[in-house]
Amino acid sequence: MGTQKEYSRKYYLENKDKWAKPLTEDVKRIKTLRSRAHYHANKFKFDYKVSKMYRRQVKSSIERGHQPPQYTLEELKEWARSQDNCDEVFNTWRETERSDDAPSFDRIDNSKGYTLDNIVLTTWGVNRAEFNVKKGWTKFNK
Repeated sequence: MGTQKEYSRKYYLENKDKWAKPLTEDVKRIKTLRSRAHYHANKFKFDYKVSKMYRRQVKSSIERGHQPPQYTLEELKEWARSQDNCDEVFNTWRETERSDDAPSFDRIDNSKGYTLDNIVLTTWGVNRAEFNVKKGWTKFNK
């Protein structure tokens, strides 16, 4: 018979498949729950939302073949706070928690990229409605 260490090692090697998957699944589940908790704790905070919108702008610029935003995240936050409708847009969204009321940056000229001269602070619902009108899409079109 071997030492306790040898026995433990042998037992581990023989049984590791039994614990590896459940442990991995538990770790994934815990990470997911932490991520969701972080999202729900922060989703209505100004900095979190603007950061998320900035990352989306960068991604959209790449997809459209435009230059990336011509400003930093901090400059975007400062610009957003300086807009007359900033408090109204964010407070309405926090109160209603509706996705249509979520803050959104709309490009004035869609052929250009994201610059502080080419964006306005609006809501996602208004932004989507304007896009649909530009495309000629309405609920009643067939």
